[in-house]
Amino acid sequence: MKRKLRNIIMMLLALPAAFSCSADMSGHMNPGISAEAYSLIISGVVSDKESSLPLEGIKISFSAYLMGQTDSSPLSEMNVYTDNKGMYRIEAEGFREEITCRLTASDIEGTYSDSEQIMNISWEGVSYDYASGTFVVNAEEFKLEKKK
Repeated sequence: MKRKLRNIIMMLLALPAAFSCSADMSGHMNPGISAEAYSLIISGVVSDKESSLPLEGIKISFSAYLMGQTDSSPLSEMNVYTDNKGMYRIEAEGFREEITCRLTASDIEGTYSDSEQIMNISWEGVSYDYASGTFVVNAEEFKLEKKK
């Protein structure tokens, strides 16, 4: 009985979030924040492709573009570096539209080849945290190959 009551309460609490989505001008669903900007957090690990050991000091370049327009000027750019566990974290804010992100991992010492990843941040894609107004993308991994 308690479990059933708890499930009903959980469903009722989830209703406001389920109805808070609205269509933006492009017809994509957004979480009802068209007047406000949203934030983005991307985190992950960079490691050696052969040994899987984490790589410290790898530069991660982040560029954000309007969805699918990576040949235009970026909306946002920044660089971060991996820590001694190969981990990085990018925090960007001020986005109002769906975006395409380009992440490039570069070894500034030149031992490893660069690696690039492209991802689309859309209302139907990665997880969106309604409480904080933030898209959160975890576990974006880079496995870098040593140059020959």
